[in-house]
Amino acid sequence: MARRIARSAIAAGAVLAGLLMPAAAQPVEEFYKGRTVTLVISFGAGGLNDIAGRLVAQHLPRFIPGHPRIVAQNMPGAGGLVAANHLYNAAPQDGSVLAQLDRSVAQSGIRGAANVKFDPLKFTWLGSLSNYDNEAYLLWVNVSHPARTVADINRLATPTRLGAVSGGTNMLMSLTAKETLGLNVKVVRGYVSGPAVWLAMESKFGRCCSSAAPPGLRYSPNCRPRASLPRRRKPARWSNSPNCRS
Repeated sequence: MARRIARSAIAAGAVLAGLLMPAAAQPVEEFYKGRTVTLVISFGAGGLNDIAGRLVAQHLPRFIPGHPRIVAQNMPGAGGLVAANHLYNAAPQDGSVLAQLDRSVAQSGIRGAANVKFDPLKFTWLGSLSNYDNEAYLLWVNVSHPARTVADINRLATPTRLGAVSGGTNMLMSLTAKETLGLNVKVVRGYVSGPAVWLAMESKFGRCCSSAAPPGLRYSPNCRPRASLPRRRKPARWSNSPNCRS
C-alpha cells in the first residue's frame, strides 16, 4: 500500500519503517482518507530524532493518497528496539502505524542481538532524511574540560565519561571512540535520549558526547567539538576538528 510513497518518506538520523499488509483490493486513497496514522518515534522527547520525526509527521501526509492525519508517539528504549518490537509484534500491520528507527536497529536484528523480537527483512523500509554523505558524529566536551585537543584526552589520568544512548548509533560511535580509536574514555550507558546526554555534558565536569548534536548545541558556549567521525568527508563546518578517519 504505502510502497507508492516510499520515495517521499523521510526520517531523521534514522529510517522510517512499517509492516504493511493492507486489506485486499482496497484503494490506497480510500484506506487513508480520514484516517489517523501513528508515527512511533523510537527516542525520547526533545532530541534531534524527536524533532525530525515530528517534522515528518507534519509534512508526510501531503505525499500520501488520502492525506491522513499523522500523530507522533514517543516510544523510547534500547536504542529503538522497543519501538521495533512493538511495530513487529503489537501494532496493526495495515499501514496505519509507521516507526522512526535508528539506523542501528536493522543491524541489531541481523546480528540477532539480545531482546530483538523482529525480522528486519520483513519491515518495509520507506526512506531516510539523509544520504549520510556529509554527516559526521562529533566528540564534544564541556568547555571546562581540560582537553583542548582530542589527543589531550589520552593524557589525562582519569578516563573522561562519555555519555551514550543505549542501543543506538550513538552507542556504536561511543564504543568506536573507546575501542577502535583507543581514547581514554569510560562509556556511560543508559541515557534514553540525546538531550539527557547533552544536559549532563553541559552541566557536569568531565563529560563528553560522541553524537550528532541538535542545532542549538552547535553554538552553545558550554560545549566544544574535539573530533569528527564523518562517513565520507569532513563537513566544512567542523574543518578545524581532527578527522578520525584519516
